[in-house]
Amino acid sequence: MAKGFGEVDTNAVFNKALAYESMGDAPNAIKYYKEAIAAGYVKPDVYRYIGALQRKANDVEGALATAREGRAKFPENKDMVMDEMSCLLTLGRADEAEASVKVALEKDPNNALLYSVLGGLYDKKASMASDAKDEASMNKWYDLAEEAYKNSIAKDANYFDAYFNIGVLYNNRAAYEYEKCNAIKSDTDYMKCKKVADDIYLKAMPYFEGAHKLDPKDQQTIQQLMKLYGKMGDQAKFQEMKEKLGK
Repeated sequence: MAKGFGEVDTNAVFNKALAYESMGDAPNAIKYYKEAIAAGYVKPDVYRYIGALQRKANDVEGALATAREGRAKFPENKDMVMDEMSCLLTLGRADEAEASVKVALEKDPNNALLYSVLGGLYDKKASMASDAKDEASMNKWYDLAEEAYKNSIAKDANYFDAYFNIGVLYNNRAAYEYEKCNAIKSDTDYMKCKKVADDIYLKAMPYFEGAHKLDPKDQQTIQQLMKLYGKMGDQAKFQEMKEKLGK
């Protein structure tokens, strides 16, 4: 009827897209979502619906383009920033993802998830530096990752992932030190090196304990605590964790 009067019913076009999506017809859903936008139905959710369908079809590049098109129209929309960041991470474009996270934090500075994601990006860079035996860069990125994870906890004291990730971070730093110790021939120098590695490793304990309080059933956390208590020689807590694992 609208076409008969030379008009476009944008709501009808949008509802047509929704109908195709509910039927599982992603190509036609995307087609009519885009048609709705072209006709003037320009809302953040429409871009997000298109992007979600593209990601389900493994068209991450297309989803990234959609997120960026949406951000150009709605630069203050933090969900669009998160969509862009998620696509960049999937595509392995960590530097661009970092910039996207920082933009999102400017809009939502109390978002614990964003700080945790930023920590994960720095953690990944630290791991790459560790593999390259670039110790200075490794320590720089680990320090930034730790700071970001702690900011996440500061924003949300019940955010499990941040506690767990700091614990893993200390594990990784300690593993690097233990590897260095294995190459030392002198017993005296080896023990000094091992003391440094042990001290780093044991820093993980309060964070894994914090994670365990938040999720007492998480098996990975229990495993980590069992190892730490064994390292400390705390047999009672070691046995407690062992029993929780059913061993």
